[in-house]
Amino acid sequence: MDIVAVRQAIEVLSPLLNANQVGQLEAMVGQGIIDYHEQQAESRYKNDLNQLSIDMKLDVDASDFGEPPF
Repeated sequence: MDIVAVRQAIEVLSPLLNANQVGQLEAMVGQGIIDYHEQQAESRYKNDLNQLSIDMKLDVDASDFGEPPF
């Protein structure tokens, strides 16, 4: 990801938007960056687990833990 290009795009768009729209744009870009990095991390650890032939499916049923404490 070219984060400098993202910053430049925000700088180009900001004068065309009101303050509320700039905040929304920054929130959308921020969430997009988080999603991108989470997908990259997930892809990397899944690849590592596949290379090691480790199945880490977390099919957990709440009943496996007994009754809730309250």
